[in-house]
Amino acid sequence: NPVVFIGNSQSVVLDVDHSACKDRGIPIVRRFSGGQAVYIDKNYIVVNVFGPRALFPESLTKLRQDFCEAIIRALDQFGIPVNFYEPDNIVVFSPGIRTLGNSGQVIKGKAVGLQGSIRYELTDKSLRDMLAVLKTNGRSLQGFYSQSRNALASLKDFTNVKKADIKKAILKELLSHYGCESFEKNTPLPFEIGRITKIRESLKERVEDRENYAPRGVCYFYLNSQCIVPEIAAILPRNKPSTHLDSTIT
Repeated sequence: NPVVFIGNSQSVVLDVDHSACKDRGIPIVRRFSGGQAVYIDKNYIVVNVFGPRALFPESLTKLRQDFCEAIIRALDQFGIPVNFYEPDNIVVFSPGIRTLGNSGQVIKGKAVGLQGSIRYELTDKSLRDMLAVLKTNGRSLQGFYSQSRNALASLKDFTNVKKADIKKAILKELLSHYGCESFEKNTPLPFEIGRITKIRESLKERVEDRENYAPRGVCYFYLNSQCIVPEIAAILPRNKPSTHLDSTIT
């Protein structure tokens, strides 16, 4: 279902149109990782990897690059001309630079969580909903439809391969890259469901705004602090990538 994910330190008031979300029945979720606001719906492939800290590079730059490049290797199998763009984006360069996916991370004492999304298809409704529910520095994005479409790419621009087959290829590549032998899709056990329910209840208030917040903007429009949509750049001209401190939770 459609959802707005906001970064760990983001402002709902400045970066999300709460009324538009309410009118469309789209929930707002504050994730543990840093970074900017992301709109996700059925047109996206969402990837999550969790494991012991020793499994991942210590360098934040290498951590991001390894994760993105594993996904890129999977997409290469279908002839999709994707590239890694520092610090944490997957892009295409034809015609012009366009964003296709992004990643984020949560770093804890004993574990690391990696999160990413890849746009499978960019439908008219999906883009209009994205621009309706997200804001940049308190400004609506609904007037930037054509500029936004030109800045965003999707897998369907390059292939008719089914989303399920692409997901299988990404899973296989991630298993290989992180040294896992197999993956089984299982229904959560009763004790796991109980634990998830308790955690969910404890996190209900995490949508509340943070103090000392600097506007971060919309994730897909920024590459290494530079906005690729000039008209939006005028609203928020600069945006630093998440740091190791932003991503670390004690």
